Amino acid sequence: MTNEILTELLQSVGVLGVFLLIGTFLRAKIKIFQDTFLPASVIGGFLMLILGPNCLGILPIPQEWINIYSLIPGILIVPVVTATPLGMTLKKSGSGEKGGNSAVNAAILGFVLLGVGLLQFAIGFGTHAAFSVGGAELYDTFGWEMGLGYSGGHGTAALLGNMLQQAGLPYWETAQGVGVTAATFGLVGGILIGICMINWAARTGRTVYLSEPAAIPQALKTGYERDPQRQGSIGKETTYSSSIDTLAGMSQRADVAREAPIPGQDQGHGCGHCQLGTASAAAALMIRDYLRDTGRSGTVIFFGCPAEEGGGGKTFMARSGVFDQLDAALTWHPANAYFVMTGSFQANCQAYFRFQGVTSHAAASPHLGRSALDAVELMNVGANYLREHMDLDDCFHYAMTDNGGSSPNVVPAHAEVIYLMRSRTSEKVARLYERICKIAQGAALMTETELSVTFDKACSNLTSNSVLEELLYQTMQQVGVPAYTQEDWEYAQRFAKTITPADLDSDQVLGLYYGAERAEILQKLKERPIADFICPHHHSDVMMLGSSDVGDVSHVVPTAQFMASCAVSGTPGHSWQRVAQGKSGLDMKGMAFAAQVLAQAAHTLYEQPQWLERAKAEFSAVLPGGYRCPIPPEVRPNQRNRTDKT
Repeated sequence: MTNEILTELLQSVGVLGVFLLIGTFLRAKIKIFQDTFLPASVIGGFLMLILGPNCLGILPIPQEWINIYSLIPGILIVPVVTATPLGMTLKKSGSGEKGGNSAVNAAILGFVLLGVGLLQFAIGFGTHAAFSVGGAELYDTFGWEMGLGYSGGHGTAALLGNMLQQAGLPYWETAQGVGVTAATFGLVGGILIGICMINWAARTGRTVYLSEPAAIPQALKTGYERDPQRQGSIGKETTYSSSIDTLAGMSQRADVAREAPIPGQDQGHGCGHCQLGTASAAAALMIRDYLRDTGRSGTVIFFGCPAEEGGGGKTFMARSGVFDQLDAALTWHPANAYFVMTGSFQANCQAYFRFQGVTSHAAASPHLGRSALDAVELMNVGANYLREHMDLDDCFHYAMTDNGGSSPNVVPAHAEVIYLMRSRTSEKVARLYERICKIAQGAALMTETELSVTFDKACSNLTSNSVLEELLYQTMQQVGVPAYTQEDWEYAQRFAKTITPADLDSDQVLGLYYGAERAEILQKLKERPIADFICPHHHSDVMMLGSSDVGDVSHVVPTAQFMASCAVSGTPGHSWQRVAQGKSGLDMKGMAFAAQVLAQAAHTLYEQPQWLERAKAEFSAVLPGGYRCPIPPEVRPNQRNRTDKT
């Protein structure tokens, strides 16, 4: 190879590389390219074609380069096809993984490809025969390149052109052009038709990997992974899975009515989310069977929602439009009584405040040190003084996530504190967050340290729909509370001995009632270790203390939730008692009740559409402005390990 040929090769391939980068950039930035999954090579190639001498003529491409481009596909097809199986892992049937047997899937795909290819040959040869009957003359091999190009791609089309050229046939360029055209149609058409089929299949519940179209990872749409922590290595990737929504410091042996942590285990289900997900999944299956058996038209979607405990999972999902297509959202939560949730939970936001100072010997050269720990302590002092000057709806909590070290004779150069701020609305939370940030800035100025703030997550206040609340209440009465056995009552008595009068008086259900009604329910809870009754329901605007990312769902679609008794009356949330009862018969009966209520309420929505019409009318009247996500668009879900709480 001469220097001139090598230079031409490098220059021509370099220009291809530039347009490939342009195609990658355009796909990462333009939504229509992401939604249609057009490859960056196709985008860049079309752009180069339009700018080239055959269209606009803006980009002068020498004929020598065009000759090189015509040879490249035929050369590259061999290593590309040969390397395709490298790194693939074939799954066997019964392996427990999604997608079933890889060999069977590959065989099915092969037969589909063979059938489509034969169809293209039939179209090509049929066209050739039709033109021949009409007196028009086509070159002898017309028809072969359509099937080869459509099924085999650009490399096969180019290889066919090379073979015809070596055979001395004068029409090789025309045949190669027809093959490349068929290959382009097959590539782009296959992608677009495939995306349409995937969307249809996901919406109708026929997919294995996707619950719905919005579940397609953004990295697949843009063509690259933004998060370095999620970028795969060259070698075999390894991941560790963990339980969803357990709580740190909540380790506890099941059914033991005293504090008994499990050695070597820190986490425990202190909020009943294991029951929440199980009953919701059961309800979804029951509604699926109902739709199938009755022949009614409808869609039920079961959302697995991670990281409610401090991660704002549903807020990120709402921001991505996951709930936009819903007509209504129904949910429940384990509690110590049977009641319908009304009013609102608090909005909140969470942020890390990290201070960076200068380390030094605390005795020999303290004047050279700048203590990051001092900055954290001063921030906390300032924030506590702020409490006197906050709105009565406002509150905040904090925890030290980095205390700077364990040596008192070293000036700490790093320290961190996490703050969780709450109020009645997201707008009020945002104002409180700004005030906390100013205090942190003041602490950094006083200690001459550097401050960095990481916005972690947020959730909106709950806006419960009174129409759906009434539907849930009527359904709960129809289902009726479970029948509890003597064994259940004896079990409950053991745990009731660990519940204090203050625990009973602080039970969540009592926050919904006032006066004589509250006193009556409290008396029942004192008399019964199991709340075997349904509390009366009245829609109100009461603000419950605490937060839930269900609030963001309620700003997108009409939403309501109820509580089912899964633990002894007065059991504190996020306690060892709650974890200990997590496998009991009380829990099982509460879950079964919740699944029945959710399923029957959905039946009513299908059979009596006026419920849904009223719920939507109320939703539009209460929230006319639409949903505004409290998490800034640039904030991604935090991957660091946290022990914080919602």
